[in-house]
Amino acid sequence: MSSIKNPHDAFFKKMMGQINIAKMILRTILPAKILRFIDLETLQEVNTNFVSEELKEVFSDVIYIVKLKNGKNAFITFLLEHKSFPDIFSSVQILYYLATGYYKQYKENRKLQIIIPIIFYHGKQKWEFVSLEDIFKEVPEELKKYIPSFDTLFVDLANFSDEQLEALENSLIAAVLLLQKYALKPEELAKKLHLILSKINSVKGEGNFIKEIIVYSLQLLDEEKVEHSIKELPVSLKNKVMTAYESLIKKGIKIGEKKGLGKGIKKGLSKGIKIGKYSHKIETIIRGYKNGVSIELLALLTNTTEKEVREIIDKYNRGELDVDI
Repeated sequence: MSSIKNPHDAFFKKMMGQINIAKMILRTILPAKILRFIDLETLQEVNTNFVSEELKEVFSDVIYIVKLKNGKNAFITFLLEHKSFPDIFSSVQILYYLATGYYKQYKENRKLQIIIPIIFYHGKQKWEFVSLEDIFKEVPEELKKYIPSFDTLFVDLANFSDEQLEALENSLIAAVLLLQKYALKPEELAKKLHLILSKINSVKGEGNFIKEIIVYSLQLLDEEKVEHSIKELPVSLKNKVMTAYESLIKKGIKIGEKKGLGKGIKKGLSKGIKIGKYSHKIETIIRGYKNGVSIELLALLTNTTEKEVREIIDKYNRGELDVDI
């Protein structure tokens, strides 16, 4: 199960850790009857978590504190559901999560503040969330008062149509929600990648996070799908993809055991690639070539013709480029 957390878990935490992103997502998914009690402008991330050891394989959380309109505080917790399949007992796990959060506040001698849990699920199967009350629906009415009662905002991105997500006013939110929706469905993600990248290209600011989106996308797809998806992108966006792609190579991020690119990157890094004094474009081509990246993809990433890429590689192979590897 722990393998699911990487890269999905890391991207989720980076996404929800951006306060502007968190605010926009809350405005998108919270019902109006809840939003009217919350002052989103006071939202602040809290450096803590309520995930117990037993729940680490089930949830990851990002926690914010926010002021309510009555002057009190509340915790809003974004939880990523690690399971890729529906689980009828998720409400039991959430109960455990909430109990851990309240008990942690109690142990720290804090005044108890309400916890509003928001669960994100992006598995392949559609999931109708089952509440604790529904699990015990056969219990006699007289005994139901012994069942803990709480509400949960359960977000199954599969319940949002592509049209709904694409129509969102904020292009960045539309892009990240589409990306999360198809993160575990590479064939469908490949068809949507051009749209996702085009949407983030229209976003002003958020440069570092946009790079994270591109890196995450590249980790989810194999080389052939990336090549096909970026072929028609504008030059400025291709440059962003190229920068993110280089970041994967330099840092040795593993795209996946079944994807040749990940193995090539890892192999190249283990040999200690050192680039000489040549231009950024040549550095990228040589580095990619040594790591098994196709000529077609290198041409797309560097906005160069395939002929020019081959010429640079030929010069390198003949020893005409002074590159120490």
